[in-house]
Amino acid sequence: MRSHVDALVREALTDAIEGGLFRVRTVPAYAVHAPADPAFGDLTCDVAMVLARQTGRSPYAIAGVLLDRLRDRGGWLDGVEVGGPGFVNFRFGSDFWRMLLEEAVAAGRAFGRSGAGRGRPARVVSVGAAPGSGSSPTEGRRDVVADSVARLLAASGWKVERGTTAEPGQGIPLALVHVALADVDEHATSAAADPAVLRVVPVGDVRLTRAGEALPAAAVAWSDVVQEIGEDAARFFVLRGAAGDPVELDLEQARRGGANSPLSRVRLAHDRLACVLHAAGAAGDEAAPHVDLALLGETEHEVLRLVVEWPDVVERAAHLLEPHHVVAHVLALAGAVHRYYNRHRMLIADRARMPARLALLRCARHVLGGALDMCAVTTAGRM
Repeated sequence: MRSHVDALVREALTDAIEGGLFRVRTVPAYAVHAPADPAFGDLTCDVAMVLARQTGRSPYAIAGVLLDRLRDRGGWLDGVEVGGPGFVNFRFGSDFWRMLLEEAVAAGRAFGRSGAGRGRPARVVSVGAAPGSGSSPTEGRRDVVADSVARLLAASGWKVERGTTAEPGQGIPLALVHVALADVDEHATSAAADPAVLRVVPVGDVRLTRAGEALPAAAVAWSDVVQEIGEDAARFFVLRGAAGDPVELDLEQARRGGANSPLSRVRLAHDRLACVLHAAGAAGDEAAPHVDLALLGETEHEVLRLVVEWPDVVERAAHLLEPHHVVAHVLALAGAVHRYYNRHRMLIADRARMPARLALLRCARHVLGGALDMCAVTTAGRM
């Protein structure tokens, strides 16, 4: 989604700069993101405010120039307007959402993966005490974060190598993840020619409690946590928040979470979709030919939107080295799947519309499974 808006804005901005309408030499750095309030549109861009600071002109005047030069050749936009201090807000039409879903259907299980890394090398190294049965919960979290960062980079086209655990030097916090990336250089002839860029991901403490009572830091090892609540649940829990923030894990509550736990809700959504596809005789990965996705309506829009946003989520999480964005998205999609499942009959007699619905549900199942895989968590489905 963001790449489509970025292409529209960049083309309009380049046209205006080349036409001498803005006194800047190059296209400035700007951001395209989801607005804080969905009422403002599907995506928003701060380009007018960035240019206003550089040129001294009104952001509304700058936005007007850009809007006059937007070329929506695909008929994707349902509306573009300027709001607040100068944000350019974009609202997409049904053709745009259908086009993105067609991409998801065509990609199958590979949807969300990209070649952004262009095969360049990346090395992910845990920094701290070596992993083992005596690792602390914080060290266990460090290794989980490192593994998920490596999986995100691999899904984004990087050639990833996992380094051996390094001991921290003097003054280095206990738990860090070092990520060495070949620098992004559009003019480099090969990945080996690029210098390495070292990025550091700090990992916050895991603070354990049991029935609300704090446990001494040295009393419980990461292996004890895994044994008590399960490896998948432990991994999923420590990835839910930003890596640098501390997390509090109540072992008693996690052990008794059962079907109400966040991971169980994601797995149940995956299972429900598998059951529907199986009942419809469409459990395979191949989509039915000649599916008319235009037959999907407003009832499917919440699930559809979260499905087609998946590549943006992967791209952002990989760029920022923040796997918690993946967990937040899979929880949102699972919630949308449950609402859709509970409110509507899944199998309908409409032979024209049913293949389109099954195509969407298959894509949703792929995203749920792909997100869990990036966390190294199993779907544990029945189907």
